[in-house]
Amino acid sequence: MGDLFEYRLKEPVTIRKNQSALVPIINGQVEAERVSLWSASTGARPRSAVWLTNTTPYTLDGGAFSVLEDATFTGEGLMDSVKPGEKRLLSYASDLALLVDWKPETTAPERVTNLRIARGMMIIQRELHEKRVYSVRNEDSKTRTVVIEHPNRAGWKLQAGAKPDETTPGNYRFRLPVGSKATATLAVEEVRVMDTTYQVSNLNSDQIAMFAQQQTLTPELEQSLRAVVVKKGEVSAVGSEIAERTRESEQIFRDQERLRENLKALKGSAEEKTLVTRYTRQLDEQETRLEVLKREIGERETRRAKLQSELDAMVLAIVYGGK
Repeated sequence: MGDLFEYRLKEPVTIRKNQSALVPIINGQVEAERVSLWSASTGARPRSAVWLTNTTPYTLDGGAFSVLEDATFTGEGLMDSVKPGEKRLLSYASDLALLVDWKPETTAPERVTNLRIARGMMIIQRELHEKRVYSVRNEDSKTRTVVIEHPNRAGWKLQAGAKPDETTPGNYRFRLPVGSKATATLAVEEVRVMDTTYQVSNLNSDQIAMFAQQQTLTPELEQSLRAVVVKKGEVSAVGSEIAERTRESEQIFRDQERLRENLKALKGSAEEKTLVTRYTRQLDEQETRLEVLKREIGERETRRAKLQSELDAMVLAIVYGGK
């Protein structure tokens, strides 16, 4: 039931008082292929291994196992429980007859495969290709089968070519026969598709120039995006004018606070009349300037709102379905 299992003895076993016995529980034939297992963690030397398939109707309990080849002990290891019909790769010793080396090969540069623009968002889809070549040298007098574990990475897909004999959550397992005193190679090519999202209204001239240089944009699309950059510059320029006038208004308010404090301090002094007249005239001039600034800020805010509306309409009008 569940993960529990039991063994039923086929023949009765009699154990006499004060005695013990070793009882054979399973005596069955299982499929096992002699291979050499290599992964990046083993270094240059693969591990001798057996590719075991539990062809018995029983669960093989975990524990130690020993390997005999031509009636000669060749190694031992540990294994987890193996369910009926399950296939398991078990390593037990270092394989000194094989030497494995791998290197990345130059592949096609990253390229754009699709471009979409809608509702002010631009999505560029790129493909990144990567290729690894594994080289195995066999110094044995017999042909050997090497199982190469290649990382199964999230987001990467195998391209046409070598097909894995088995796939696990962490690795692809490729079978590679290597003749006696010979060298064999295995090439594994993968591709990764990446989406990059840009907000059209945030693009600048340098980015558009880069996309144009990479031939990502059509001439018409490039022109539309550059028009957005120009309109965005107009909005920014008006915003700078508003900010400049706002800063001037804030400075005037601070000066007026200082003048009012000075007027309070002069009350009852000999210089009060002269300085009051002077400060009053200065306050009048500042109030006049504040009125002008308020009007100019209002005019520019109206203009900025109009330009922003035009910019938003331009951005939404750009729709592109694919490269």
